[in-house]
Amino acid sequence: MKHKIKILLLLTFLTPFVNFGQIGGIVNGNGTTYENFFLPKDIEDNSIEFNKIAPKMYFSQIYLSSKVDNFKEEVYLKYNIYKDEMEFINNDKVFYLKKDLGRKISFVDLNIDYEVFNYNGALAYFQVLNKNGAILLRKQNIEYQKAKPAASSYQQDKPADFVEKDDTFFIKLKEEIIELPSNKKKFFKLLDEIDINLKKFTIENKLDIKKQNDLLKIIEFYNSK
Repeated sequence: MKHKIKILLLLTFLTPFVNFGQIGGIVNGNGTTYENFFLPKDIEDNSIEFNKIAPKMYFSQIYLSSKVDNFKEEVYLKYNIYKDEMEFINNDKVFYLKKDLGRKISFVDLNIDYEVFNYNGALAYFQVLNKNGAILLRKQNIEYQKAKPAASSYQQDKPADFVEKDDTFFIKLKEEIIELPSNKKKFFKLLDEIDINLKKFTIENKLDIKKQNDLLKIIEFYNSK
């Protein structure tokens, strides 16, 4: 839950936006065109049990000031990690921002950027961690765990829950997106295929292949050549 702890600290200093009313729109030369950019949100379980755990699906608990593509006006979005959707609210109705290949979303106050890429034939949001050359991408993962009844009278029922899993990192080389293995042997094999100097640089600098900042150092070294 590290990224959620960090974001909660940051959001303490921001003005919170409540989850109702009209809180932004996308405007082009023809005026506000919600229908061109948003799709109705699918129906969810409205049970008390689901509503208790639903907030765990999100990157943040509030709608954040965001820039979409090259539009001048800001909108307020909330990233649903589990469903991989950017949510928007207008007049008490929730919508999903349409996923278009190359669509860019920037959470202004947090300086965090996402972009839609095609990976394995599906469009998905990835956090973009650097700008030029080979690009390091981060995929956040939330898993739904079904409720489990107690195996015996000595145990308690385990309620359903959304659980944060380890992030997955990728490297984008030109138009190819490659998943970075968390296994050291596979990771170094991949580095050798990309650049024979990367493995040596990683080992000599004692970089942890599971840490975002260390992975950025590897990418920066590759891009500096």
